[in-house]
Amino acid sequence: MAPVWSPSSTNVTWKITFVTQETVEDIQDMMKLRLYGHEYFLYTHSFLCYGRDQLLNRLLAHIVKSQGYSQVVTHPCFPADHSKTLKMVNIFNSPCTVKDKPETYNPHRSLTLQGSGHYEHCIGNVTELFSFNSCPFSRCSFDKVFQPNITGSFMAFSAFFYIHSILQQITGVTVSTPQQLEEATEKLCGMKHSQLMTLAPNEMARLENLCACSVFIKTLMLKGYGFDDASFPRISFQKKAGDTSVGWALGYMLTLSNLLPTESVEVRKTLTIGAWGTLLFLFIFLLIVICAFLLLRTRDGRKKAGDESTI
Repeated sequence: MAPVWSPSSTNVTWKITFVTQETVEDIQDMMKLRLYGHEYFLYTHSFLCYGRDQLLNRLLAHIVKSQGYSQVVTHPCFPADHSKTLKMVNIFNSPCTVKDKPETYNPHRSLTLQGSGHYEHCIGNVTELFSFNSCPFSRCSFDKVFQPNITGSFMAFSAFFYIHSILQQITGVTVSTPQQLEEATEKLCGMKHSQLMTLAPNEMARLENLCACSVFIKTLMLKGYGFDDASFPRISFQKKAGDTSVGWALGYMLTLSNLLPTESVEVRKTLTIGAWGTLLFLFIFLLIVICAFLLLRTRDGRKKAGDESTI
């Protein structure tokens, strides 16, 4: 899975990528990867405006708009004892939120966000950021985007890794099934800001958005991408691949790998039977020539020695 990481994933997009044997109905989402003579067909799609930062801005814009751009706005995903004041420009200064901008827009106007910690209302608002209707293909993930059935094992990193880790740390719930993800998310969203500060003192700057991010990840993975009881356990939440930090550069590397030579790896490791036969023939032929040369030299030497003794 590549909703995977970097400024791109946190700020702008999420990406999912996996090998598929199914027909990719939208050719723009298909990539052919060739490695040492073997071809792999990948489904891959980037969802603009679904990066973590942009998602949180879109959620704010949606909530503010739904409450009539009032001076005090109730944020159901914020902890119940938490509030925050910010300017309109901090919400509507992005192409991802421009459609929700009020007609009489004052970028310097301030508003206050008051948390309510209401899990169900948070789910409702986050879900409205997705579109699950009017699929133009045989099946879609969301926003009218084709997606084949998910297959194989996945690696989830960046915000996926962070949310998965912090959910388990704060709630004490092992998140390895969809039900456990639901349980941990609901438990976290019901906590007050003061509780979160005690349980995760090193995450002060991120605490207000933990519920929103958790609900988003849950909605994206279960309802959007379609992970279920069978496929969810095949997700590995990773910060690193081996000893290497994982990032969007991995995708760039995969693209460049199409330029690698197409010969098989085995050719580089050993010679073919035909090549061995040719080398053996040349070796034997060379050995015969050398032996014949030495034999002729020996006979010539003996003949000269005989002629000298006769004189």
